[in-house]
Amino acid sequence: MAQFLSTYFLVLISAQLVKSSGVFELKVHSFTTNNSSVCKQSRECKGFFRVCLNYTQDVLSYRLACSDGTGLTETFSTDQSSISTSAPITVPFNLKWPGTVSVIIEAWNTESSNNQSTENLNSMISHFATQRNLTIGEKWSQDVHLGEQSKLRFSYRVVCVEFFYGDDCSDFCLPRDDPFGHFNCDGAGNRICLPEWKGKYCAEAICSSGCGKKGQCEAPGQCHCLYGWKGPRCDECKLDRRCMHGTCTYPWQCTCDVGWHGPWCDKGQNVKSSGVFELKVHSFTTTNSSVCKQSRECKGFFRVCLNYTQDVLSYRLGCSDGTGLTETFSTDQSSISTGAPITVPFNLKWPGTVSVIIEAWNTESSNNQSTENLNSMISHFATQRNLTIGEKWSQDVHLGEQSKLRFSYRVVCVEFFYGDDCSDFCLPRDDPFGHFNCDAAGNRICLPEWKGKYCAEAICSSGCGKNGQCKAPGQCHCLYGWKGPRCDECKLDRRCMHGTCTYPWQCTCDVGWHGPWCDKGQNVKSSGVFELKVHSFTTTNSSVCKQSRECKGFFRVCLNYTQDVLSYRLACSDGTGLTETFSTDQSSISTGAPITVPFNLKWPGTVSVIIEAWNTESSNNQSTENLNSMISHFATQRNLTIGEKWSQDVHLGEQSKLRFSYRVVCVEFFYGDDCSDFCLPRDDPFGHFNCDSAGNRICLPEWKGKYCAEAICSSGCGKNGQCEAPGQCHCLYGWKGPRCDECKLDRRCMHGTCTYPWQCTCDVGWHGPWCDKGQNV
Repeated sequence: MAQFLSTYFLVLISAQLVKSSGVFELKVHSFTTNNSSVCKQSRECKGFFRVCLNYTQDVLSYRLACSDGTGLTETFSTDQSSISTSAPITVPFNLKWPGTVSVIIEAWNTESSNNQSTENLNSMISHFATQRNLTIGEKWSQDVHLGEQSKLRFSYRVVCVEFFYGDDCSDFCLPRDDPFGHFNCDGAGNRICLPEWKGKYCAEAICSSGCGKKGQCEAPGQCHCLYGWKGPRCDECKLDRRCMHGTCTYPWQCTCDVGWHGPWCDKGQNVKSSGVFELKVHSFTTTNSSVCKQSRECKGFFRVCLNYTQDVLSYRLGCSDGTGLTETFSTDQSSISTGAPITVPFNLKWPGTVSVIIEAWNTESSNNQSTENLNSMISHFATQRNLTIGEKWSQDVHLGEQSKLRFSYRVVCVEFFYGDDCSDFCLPRDDPFGHFNCDAAGNRICLPEWKGKYCAEAICSSGCGKNGQCKAPGQCHCLYGWKGPRCDECKLDRRCMHGTCTYPWQCTCDVGWHGPWCDKGQNVKSSGVFELKVHSFTTTNSSVCKQSRECKGFFRVCLNYTQDVLSYRLACSDGTGLTETFSTDQSSISTGAPITVPFNLKWPGTVSVIIEAWNTESSNNQSTENLNSMISHFATQRNLTIGEKWSQDVHLGEQSKLRFSYRVVCVEFFYGDDCSDFCLPRDDPFGHFNCDSAGNRICLPEWKGKYCAEAICSSGCGKNGQCEAPGQCHCLYGWKGPRCDECKLDRRCMHGTCTYPWQCTCDVGWHGPWCDKGQNV
């Protein structure tokens, strides 16, 4: 085939249907080739392009694997004019865009419109591979590839798909208005909360009127009350539902109205209660010839029925007040005697006198316990008895016309119910609504340091004074500004350096200190120090020590933050320090300790420094009042930065020479360019952190937040709990479990489950408020 110029029409092919966070797009503008082998077997020449991405390989190999995404055009003809209007090839990627990728562009020849095979390398007209660092952006980058036999002009870009943002398209923001968030997204993918919502995910509603301390704002203007509270502001207590004629001041209380008494203000009416009637079959024999006559393997089961209102005159009493079945068993005695007791729960008060029916049934199948066909009933026994509550089993024998039944029975209260009829309730608790155990009779026994009818009033033996309230045993909750075990210590303003208080935030200065924060005066608590070390000092001043046999001296350093050095003698307004008295020989001077001048709060940076040498006639006299005793002085204004390194300097006066070094350093726990940043490592209720060399707080493991006071529970505490200490979730009332995602079942719920606290959704075959009516099916 003769040499030809081909221009290919590039059409977008849909990417594979995979979830993507962004797309690589490439647009081919023109492609020419003089490859003589193209289309040599076909009258109509067709072709297509393929783009491949590879994140891990470089471009050393001839053909890189398409391991991280590929895209194809549709098959096109050699119509040159169509290429400029073609759509880009789109290669989606998932999760983070890696930045640096290998990009491969291939041009392929095909003999058929339906064939886009890339298996035969002889059909590949040209290929181009490059490794580049591609950043996310809407702008197209232009490029040209010149091959040995082809020329390719194209442009490309990498963009995030809708709802993905960031430098690598890994930030996701989907506007939503549902229980999991209420927000829109700005151009950078930041969440913008809808009106009346706040928080990181805009899931915290805002209630303008507030929800009080007993509720939480669940939706704008809607308070979600803590369990036991109700009302628009969650300030109304819920009455215990067993309370018939009473009121409350806190949840579940039952304060009787006039004329009513009893725990639930219901005396004279039946109170709801809970217990079980239990019956155990020890042996059963029968001479009934019709038993199991159609089956080689004989099986049976027992049924027990309770009836509170009927006597035993009728042949068969109704199971109106509870029933229970044994499992199907073989009729041998060992199988019967090892069977579990039949348990029949009862609700309300135990009536005392009941009709008890015991039936023996025959069954042809282990899976069939039907009691519809009376012909399958082998024997039945009905009696009316007065049964008292007790743990002890009563023995009995029933002799029928064709059978003998030996059994035992008892009636017991279930856990937390007490009394002669199981109507007294006591559930040990240690929560905001009570702190007590229960004795054998169901009476509340308050835990130590709790009192009151429901043991909900804390006891602080030492009292909390007028500025606090006993919140928990021995724990006073202090009013704002007060502290201490009895809330009788005022909190000092944190800026107060040398003062005391008699009421909160006061700052009454100690003797010798002044200023709003008692920080002006001598020996001020410092955040840093200016240090100066004299190495040598010589003078030709003839008046030195002329009246004394023993010549002594000392140095003074002064700091002044506001004045310059125009005056002869600057005031020591911002700190001063003296050396000890020394002999004037050089060894005595060079071995002296540095002069230290402390400063408080911020170091100003630029200061005037004054160094003075003084003569004294006595070791005990370091007076600076008589200027005639000053041998020499040096004043300079400098910008001194914080640092451990000493700076060297020499001062040459008219009659003296001074060699010295100096530095400015922060004291322990102070940091920064001006020593104003404070960081004291701590591990207490106010913070859990160490400090790095720059004074930044480094949280201890499993703590976070600005002051490292927010505990971390690695598995989370869900929406029903709060991380109280590392790995310890404090669940809202009614929830339990390591993540506070397990609801507590109502204690009266016999055969049910819950999806929220105290719910009782009945299992199959059970009904009633507490799922205690019916039988297992």
